[in-house]
Amino acid sequence: HNATIQNQLNQEISPYYNIIDFTQFIPMFGFGRSLRKDRSALETEVAVMFENGMDSYHKKDFKSAIEHLSKATENTPNQWDQWLFLGFSYFLDRKAQLAIQALLKARKLSKYSMKIERDWYLTQAYLLNNEVDEAIYLLEELKNTAGPYSIKANTLLSDIIATQDKKK
Repeated sequence: HNATIQNQLNQEISPYYNIIDFTQFIPMFGFGRSLRKDRSALETEVAVMFENGMDSYHKKDFKSAIEHLSKATENTPNQWDQWLFLGFSYFLDRKAQLAIQALLKARKLSKYSMKIERDWYLTQAYLLNNEVDEAIYLLEELKNTAGPYSIKANTLLSDIIATQDKKK
């Protein structure tokens, strides 16, 4: 009975909830580990926040990751990687609008770094937020890339069409 209620709540959030891939977790070891020895006190503090956020992210403790990464972005708002993993964490914590904002900020700060992964998460966040046109636009771009995201994009586009057909 609880599963049925949860499924109804998820459907109210987005009719696409059941086709969104919340299992997609991208381990990114090495991020947050700065080798520079001449950092300022603020840079050191932010680096520790980012490291703690990435540690939480790898442990799949997304609430803690959000806490640490949010603090890091407040102090150094022009670091694309901090925004990227903040967006990933928001998405994996089912906070679509915040994920979209963070991922768009990462996209603005770095057009090419981890573009495919970023756009994949952004697509999923758009679907969770019921912004289907934006999701379809990105999926059309992703399906023309090389690698596994091309296949995933084609599959998800088919799933969106099937979901839309059910709604009619």
